[in-house]
Order: sequence, then structure tokens, then C-alpha cells
Amino acid sequence: MKKLAGAAELPIPVLTLNQVTAAAKPSNLYQFSLAPEDEVNEIVAKVWGEGHRKALVLYSKGKWGDRMSPFRLQWKAQGGTLVAAQAFNPKAVDFSGAVKKLSEQVAQADFMFLAAPAKLARRVWGQIRSKLGTKTRVYATSHIYDGHFDPKDDKYLVGLNFVEIPWLVEPTPDDAVSSKGLSKQLPRLYAMGVDAYRLGSRLDRLSGNPQAHVQGKTSILRVDSQRRIQRKLTLARMDATGPVKFTPSDQQKSKAGVFAWAKSLF
Repeated sequence: MKKLAGAAELPIPVLTLNQVTAAAKPSNLYQFSLAPEDEVNEIVAKVWGEGHRKALVLYSKGKWGDRMSPFRLQWKAQGGTLVAAQAFNPKAVDFSGAVKKLSEQVAQADFMFLAAPAKLARRVWGQIRSKLGTKTRVYATSHIYDGHFDPKDDKYLVGLNFVEIPWLVEPTPDDAVSSKGLSKQLPRLYAMGVDAYRLGSRLDRLSGNPQAHVQGKTSILRVDSQRRIQRKLTLARMDATGPVKFTPSDQQKSKAGVFAWAKSLF
């Protein structure tokens, strides 16, 4: 990838399924990835658009938490206030201490950002709900969800908001390839492959028009000035039957029912 990005020119347009941090030199090299950092951008944009300005952050210590650290920087750059940030030990049995520290600041915050992969999110979410109640909205990246709904395990995520690819939230019945018939372990990569195929014949048109887009399976896709594919994800909420599309008004309508159902599971 670095060799391609550093080349003076390429004989044909190339779409890579990865990206480098530095700007690529070739004018016909396009970069497409499912980077966690891109999802952080989506969280910032969506919660800011909902009018939230004061954030709490709960994150796992280690490499995973480090990859989510751009949230704090971007939130401040956006003009938001970081009320408090608290790390927790992913190897701990009980996370109540870290959650309690944040709960003491919850009155000054509009929402919480949770940075944790699926297994940790299932364990910590119950304690977050217990300490913070249902009034504080909590958002996470798609990494809290494995991509295939498991009623036994994912019941511990019910009520949590997260960004996700449209294919896993609103699958289209007439898709040429259904996500349900693909590997249960890597559905996002299959969706990425579908989108890469669709993008291949549209790169010139997309790069020449900032408003042009492709309705993909991983998101609405656009090409930015550095020829990187930008994604616009779907905001979802984990429901009793799996991820559903979420809008701010939905929370008021369904909050009581969802949390009453989830409470019975713990």
C-alpha cells in the first residue's frame, strides 16, 4: 500500500481496500477502508447534529482505547466540552468503579461515548445502565456488535446506540447477495467487497463531483479531495431482535419498553 501511495503515477486507476495516513501521490489511486477512526468521525458528527455539546468518555485501556482516542481530540476541535474521561481495565471482573466515577459527572454531560469491543461492551453495558440510568444517551462504534445477531449474547447490548453499515441494519430483500447467506464472522468485509465492485466503474464520476455518491452496502459513499472513499453510516440501536435504525425521537417512544424488556434479563 505504501509503495502504491508513494508512486509517481499508476498506469490505470487503482482502488485499494486500505488507506495510508499520508496523502497519496498518484492522481488515480483511491483508498477505501473500514477504519475505526472513520467511525469516530461519524459519532462526532451525529451527536453534534443532535445538539449534544458535553461528553463523557468511557474507554478500554490498551491498544483498543488508543485507537478510539481521536474522539476526544475531534470532539474538542468541534467545539464540544469533554466533561470527563475514564479508562477501565479490560481484564477486570467488575467495572463498577470506573463507571461510578463517571456517574458522578453525568449531571454535567449530554451523552457518553463508549469505546469497547463486543465482548467488553456486553459486560460493561449493564453496569453503565445501572449507574447512569436511561436518561443519558450512550453511543459506540460498530465494534460493540459482531455483525450477526445472537439473542443469547446480544441481549446484553439492548438499548445501546451505535453506528453501523446499512446492510446490517436495513437489509434490502432484493439484494443480489443477501448478508444472511454470507459468512457470519465477516459480514462487513463481504459488504465492502460488494461496494468495491460498485465503485470500480464510478471512480472518475465520483472524483469529479463532490456531490456525487453511491448508495452502498457499507454506507453512502463519496470521494474526497484526497481520493479517499468517505462513508456515511447508519445510526442504530440494539433492540430485542437485533439492530434497528435509530432516530432521536425513537428513544422517547421506545425507551421504557426496551429497558423493561432488558431489565428482566439481568
